[in-house]
Amino acid sequence: MTDAEDILDDSPAEFDSSFAYALHGEMRRLLVVTVLGTVLYPFGLQILSERGEIYLPVLDLLFGLALTVVGAAFLFGGIVAVLFKTIVDANTVAGQTTDEGSEKK
Repeated sequence: MTDAEDILDDSPAEFDSSFAYALHGEMRRLLVVTVLGTVLYPFGLQILSERGEIYLPVLDLLFGLALTVVGAAFLFGGIVAVLFKTIVDANTVAGQTTDEGSEKK
């Protein structure tokens, strides 16, 4: 079995490229959507649990429900999108390095 250090030494990814990838525009937008969902989801749940204290409980219920649904969609959709993008891009890099390795032989 190979050591983790050997695998990391042979990896095409370096700290600089990984950091630049994490700050890339597409990934940054997905992370912002995920963080926004993390904020909206509990805020909407809080409004739903405290409904009836404001003069218009129906509006309170609809507003809390809308925030909860949008927050949940942003949170879980953002997490799935970040994971999907990371896996697809990692497979693309792995395919490129495999193609380059087979051309050298």
